Amino acid sequence: GTLSIGGSFSFWGGSVETINGGTINLTGNLALEEDSQVAGPKFDLSTSTALFNFTGGTAAQIFLQDDAGAAQNLELWDVTISKNTGITATFSGPVEVYGAFTMQSGTIATSGCGVVSLRGNWNHTGGTYATGTRMALTGGAAQTLQATGGVLPSITVDKSGGIAQVNNGSTVTIGSATGGELFWVKRGTFNLNGGTLVVNGIMFVGDNSAGAGTGYTPAPVLNAVTANSALDINAT
Repeated sequence: GTLSIGGSFSFWGGSVETINGGTINLTGNLALEEDSQVAGPKFDLSTSTALFNFTGGTAAQIFLQDDAGAAQNLELWDVTISKNTGITATFSGPVEVYGAFTMQSGTIATSGCGVVSLRGNWNHTGGTYATGTRMALTGGAAQTLQATGGVLPSITVDKSGGIAQVNNGSTVTIGSATGGELFWVKRGTFNLNGGTLVVNGIMFVGDNSAGAGTGYTPAPVLNAVTANSALDINAT
C-alpha cells in the first residue's frame, strides 16, 4: 500500500520495528531515534522492500540517532528524491540504501558525518547535489549508474565484490570543476561499460593509506577497455 505524510515521520524505537513494504511519500523529515540500552538495530529497513519517496516543497532532514544524540547508520531499501526545485533533502547521518536510489528533482546534501552509501542501482534523471555532498557505491552485488544529464557529486567506489558500472551508452559527469569533487575507486571494480565518464575534479584509483595499493581486497580497478568507453578527466 501507500502512506502519504504531509509532515515529518518521527519514530522512537525501544524495540525492533520494521515496515514490510509499500511506499511512504514524505514531505518532511525522516527523524528516527533508538534506545541505546536495547541491543541491535531497532529500525532496519534494509530487507523490507519499502520505498521512501521524499517529495514536496519542504526541506527535509534524514537521520537515525541514539538517545544520546549520536548518529547511527540508517538502513533503507528504495529511496527516491523528488523535492520541488531548490528544496533540499539533507542526509545528516550515514545512510545505506540496499535497493534502488533515484534522484528526480530538488537538491541532495550531506552534512556532518552524513554519507549516502548505495548497494543497488543509482538512477539520476534530474535535480542537483549541494557542494560537499558525498556518495558511495558499496556492497558485493553488481550496480549500474545511469544519469540523464546533470552533474553528480563526489563518489567513492568501495565494493567488497561485484562490479559497479556506467549504464551502456550513458554519460556520467562528476563534479563542477569548482567544487573540488572527487571520484575515488578505493576497492573493487568500476567499469565504464561502453559509456562515458567525465570527471571535473580529482580522480584517484587505489589506497591512500600507508602501503598504498596493498590494503584493499579486491584490488581497486577502473576498467575502460569496453568498446565505446570514454574517460574525460578535467583536473581542478
